Amino acid sequence: MEQGLAEAETGQGAALVVPLEGVLCRTSLATERLVQGVAADPLGALRGRSRRRPLPPEALPLDAGALERVRAARAEGRRTILVTAADHEQARAVADGLGLFDAVVADAPEGADRAARLAEAAGPGPEVLPARARASLSAGAVVRAMRPHQWSKNLLIFLPLLAAHDVAGIGAALAAFVAFSLTASSVYVLNDIADLAADRAHPRKRHRPFAAGEVAVGAGLAVAAALLALAAAVALAFTPPVFSLVLVLYYVATFAYSFWLKRRLVIDVITLAGLYTIRIVAGAAACAIALSPWMLGFSMFLFLALAAVKRQAELVDMLAEGKEERAGRGYVPDDLPVIRAMALAAGYSAVLVFALYVSSDEVTALYTRPEALWLVCPLLLYWISRMVMVTHRGRMDDDPIVFAATDKVSLAVVVVGAAIFVGASLG
Repeated sequence: MEQGLAEAETGQGAALVVPLEGVLCRTSLATERLVQGVAADPLGALRGRSRRRPLPPEALPLDAGALERVRAARAEGRRTILVTAADHEQARAVADGLGLFDAVVADAPEGADRAARLAEAAGPGPEVLPARARASLSAGAVVRAMRPHQWSKNLLIFLPLLAAHDVAGIGAALAAFVAFSLTASSVYVLNDIADLAADRAHPRKRHRPFAAGEVAVGAGLAVAAALLALAAAVALAFTPPVFSLVLVLYYVATFAYSFWLKRRLVIDVITLAGLYTIRIVAGAAACAIALSPWMLGFSMFLFLALAAVKRQAELVDMLAEGKEERAGRGYVPDDLPVIRAMALAAGYSAVLVFALYVSSDEVTALYTRPEALWLVCPLLLYWISRMVMVTHRGRMDDDPIVFAATDKVSLAVVVVGAAIFVGASLG
């Protein structure tokens, strides 16, 4: 039996029966409802009061092949019937949202009861749409869910070493980089699971492994736990205890951001800026280097600018798509001028902090020709202004740091900036 029912011989006018679980929906419907319910109301879930609301079809990873079969059957004049073990409210949400089914059989678990109810609804000789063969868990999809390309952000851990001109702690910094990357991947997996509905409504994020149904939610939770355990083992074995405390702070803050803070107006961009800055704090903790207040001030303003650019890119996408709001975000298109102003103001403030640093007495102890560092200021002004302008024109990816890592102009700015610092150091 396929999905609990034998596939009968079919004729020209035989009804097409489409099971929702495992056929039309590529993942477990029960798990999808549980996870999306918790993500929508985490406080209610903690209190045991969360309600599994019916999910519309756009919030589910529907199988394109199954949908095509249903459309073809309707074009032939055949009746189409959706069958599911879910409640009637959930079944109607999917059926009404798609507009492709003539009848719905809900609350129908496997067994004789389902067969009897289908016989009544479908008539003699229905065709039951079979599930496609399930591919084994794809290692490539799991790796993509971990987002290794985002590990470039963790290079910030090495910044305190470079700023202090001290490479003695390079081993601890490398261990911190690995631990932070594993922790970040664990968080990315959880974030994608929490953001299923929003990602499936996004033009690019809908192709992510969880949103596309390539990796099951249950497998993702296991991967997230394994990554976190491995990160803890690396941190405890190769870094000072204070680094582990910073790592815990990062994990807690990121978890809070994924489930609560990312939906809060302005708080979300401030939190994002703080999460970037924590990486610098972590690098200083791992290498036992005193962190300069100049670096903290500069990084906080710069990352606030980049976080605002990230939101600016999302609002530009919303305008292009004609949407008034996006799931999981607290902004509307009319906020775009304010967000753009925030990005520019924060970015230029970062340049001001850097200019004050160049004028300070601390610089002379580290650089032979500190006056050369003034050349960094126009370079930063150009780069920040260009990032905002590129975003304004709709050419920014969802993450400005990832964009910068592949953008030729940004890479050229990094090379020129590094040459200026080397020249100022060597004289």
